[in-house]
Amino acid sequence: MKAVYVFICLLTVVSAQCQSPDPHSWSQEPNSFLGITLGMPLRTSVVECPRVTAYGSTRYEWVGFGRPCFEPMRNFYEIYNISPFFDIIATEIKGNVEHVGAKFNNGNAASLASIDASGIAAALADKFGAAHYHRTEVVHSKAGAAYENNLLFWKGKNIEIDFESVAGEYNHGYVCAYTVAYVADSSRRQGQSRDAVKGVL
Repeated sequence: MKAVYVFICLLTVVSAQCQSPDPHSWSQEPNSFLGITLGMPLRTSVVECPRVTAYGSTRYEWVGFGRPCFEPMRNFYEIYNISPFFDIIATEIKGNVEHVGAKFNNGNAASLASIDASGIAAALADKFGAAHYHRTEVVHSKAGAAYENNLLFWKGKNIEIDFESVAGEYNHGYVCAYTVAYVADSSRRQGQSRDAVKGVL
């Protein structure tokens, strides 16, 4: 699931970019998100989680570690111990973090780890200023229930932030921060996928 929401966040950006203001005017543009510095190796912000060996197998252990740490996955890193409300991943390109994404339970489903999506939106606005782009839409679950999805977008010279209160699954929301290098790399890979499809048509 985590690999999916990276793609969802980027899809929202496609429709928002053309309506963003002059990126040089964003005075609150960050260089980090959730304590992770973008454009730098992940290890400069977060340590690798300790590994433990038991019954002949080795695994990563973060529970009780007491500080943020990461576990390397196939195409990204899972980050632990930053917040109980977020599932966090980071993506590196050429050795530098170019994307940080967080998934949260938005309160549409019962969960001890749920958090009010409007509270996250307000916190983002307090820290980064008013969103450069805002749209509200209605999304439906497979059962037919309707939910209001608030989309917010900030665009700076190097960093972009995307927030969706309901995305992919009605009971989850997402907030992502990424660099122009990440957008360029994603566009390149999408172009390669289109070329591959055209080659077999």
